[in-house]
Amino acid sequence: MSESTTMHEAKHALPDWQNDAWSNFAARRLGGQMPHALMLTASPGLGLHQFAEQARASLLCITPLANAHACETCRSCIARHAGSHPDDCAIRPEEGKVSIGIDLIRWAAEKLAKTPQAGGFQVALIEPAHAMTVAAANALLKTLEEPARDTVLILVSEQPGKLLPTVLSRCQRLHLSRPSKVQALAWLAASGVAQSANMDLALAIAADAPILAAQLLESGAVQSYRDLSDALDSGVRNGRFDALAIGKQWMQRLPEFARLYEYYLLTQQRKNVSMLEKLNRDERSLEILGIAKQHQNLAKIREWGGTGVRIDLAIAALLDQHIASGV
Repeated sequence: MSESTTMHEAKHALPDWQNDAWSNFAARRLGGQMPHALMLTASPGLGLHQFAEQARASLLCITPLANAHACETCRSCIARHAGSHPDDCAIRPEEGKVSIGIDLIRWAAEKLAKTPQAGGFQVALIEPAHAMTVAAANALLKTLEEPARDTVLILVSEQPGKLLPTVLSRCQRLHLSRPSKVQALAWLAASGVAQSANMDLALAIAADAPILAAQLLESGAVQSYRDLSDALDSGVRNGRFDALAIGKQWMQRLPEFARLYEYYLLTQQRKNVSMLEKLNRDERSLEILGIAKQHQNLAKIREWGGTGVRIDLAIAALLDQHIASGV
C-alpha cells in the first residue's frame, strides 16, 4: 500500500457505525446505480453532515477510489477544494435565517438544468432539507420529477418527518444507524474523552450518539444538566424556583437546553413507573398527561429558535408549568 493511499484512507476514515451506510452508497456510486435524489438521514450526533460531505466529494470526483471515496488529486477534486467546481451546488439557509427559501431553490434548479461541465456528476446538496419552506419544497418537485442527466440531489436531514411527503417519495433514503454501546465507547476512547467521570451520563443524554456526547462533555453541559435537574427537583418539592433566571441562562443555547430537559423528562417517566402503580386511574392519567404536555410544550419552543420569540420567557413559562404540575 502506497503512502499516498494510506493518507487518503486516513483522511476519509469513517466511524464504525457509518460503514454499512457507506458500503451501500459505494455500491450505488461504483455500480452506476446512483439515484437522481438521495435522502441522507440520521439521529443528531452521528456525523450526518460529515457523511454527506464525503458523499458529495465522491460524486464530484472523476477518479474515485476503490472504496468510492474521492481521490482528492484529480482536477475535479482540486476545483472542489478551491470552491470553483462548476458542477457543485450547496444550498443552506442564508446567514441569519433558519429556512431555505424559494429563491435559493429556483437558483439551484436553473443551475442544475445545465449539462455538467467537469465530466462527472452535477451535485446539489440541500442541508438541512427540512429547513425548506413549503414554497421552496414545492419548487424543488419539478427538478425531482424531471432531473437532468448525471445530476444527483443530496438531501440531508435529521428531521425528515418535517419534509413534504411528495418530496420524500421522490428520494431514495439512506439512513445512518445508531452505534452499539461498545462502538460508542470505543469512539469516545479514541477521541480522548473516555476517562471523563461524566461519560456514561453524557452518552445517556445523547441517546448513545457519540459525537453529541463528546460535544456535551466539552461544553460542560453534563454538569449543567445536574444543576438543572437539582433545581427542578427542589422546585417541585418546595415550590421555590426562579424560572426566569434559568430562561436567561439558556436563551442563547436553546438546542442544548431542549436536549437536557428532554432527558430530564425521560428520567421522570422512568422513575414514575413504579409510583404509577400506587395511584388510582385518575391520578395516573394526570401524571402521564403532565409529562406528555411538557414534551409538547418543549417541541413548540424548539421551533421558535431564530424566529424573534423571546426564548428566555418561553423557557421560563415551560419551567413554571413544570413546577405547577409537579411533574
